[in-house]
Amino acid sequence: MSLYFSFKIIFRCRTLAAYQFTFAIKIITMQQQTELAYQQLKIEIEQLYTEVYKAVDNEPTIKKLFKGWKVLYSPLIYKPDVMFIGINPGPGEEGVFDCEYEDKGELEYLHYDYDLAKETKLVFEMSNKYDLLYNAVKTNFYYLATSEPKDIFKITDFLGRGDDTKLGEKLLKSSWRWTKRLIEITEPKLIVCEGEDAFRNITDLFIGAMKMNENVESIYIEEIQATVIGYKRIHSKIKDKGSLVKKLKSIKFVEI
Repeated sequence: MSLYFSFKIIFRCRTLAAYQFTFAIKIITMQQQTELAYQQLKIEIEQLYTEVYKAVDNEPTIKKLFKGWKVLYSPLIYKPDVMFIGINPGPGEEGVFDCEYEDKGELEYLHYDYDLAKETKLVFEMSNKYDLLYNAVKTNFYYLATSEPKDIFKITDFLGRGDDTKLGEKLLKSSWRWTKRLIEITEPKLIVCEGEDAFRNITDLFIGAMKMNENVESIYIEEIQATVIGYKRIHSKIKDKGSLVKKLKSIKFVEI
């Protein structure tokens, strides 16, 4: 091999290494920016939920519906492969008032076998995309924990609706804004909506509400450059795992 070609190969390798190093630095910087943006969001969330909790404290029937609040079920990651979004935390979060994630340092589903965790792991394994779960974010559209999603609206009705100065209206509108902001600062490649309500609300944030006519639906949203998949549930079970597996198999990521 001539000296010229040897030099050319070395130059290309160094150029590629420099590019990869620059890209890695950029990702670290963006991760830091994401964390900083979330800290600002966290202050808003904690302040409003503290106000809500105080407002229901002297009303036993409403306070009973208010189990707590929780934002993340995973680390906060910039550009996760997947972002899971449910409708709201369930009664298992009673007594939890948490904007942080202080569990096992990765997606909660990987460490538990409650129904939705088990079903999610199964469909990702069947679609040969299990590895994506190690780079995933999990949250909910509303952070208010209740036994039933409809209890959210019982609480917000009590707090007052129909006027932006009313606490119930403020909580609902803030929830929409917070969820949109969380998507914007993390920039997920794929969003999986865990249920019809979550899919309708997430699409409504960007392109207008989409009704699910099939058990599994998907759409690419240009504004956030991400595919959004929604699936129907029967309680904590995925209604049509086969269709969801097929949809996940069709998703292609561009590796950089």
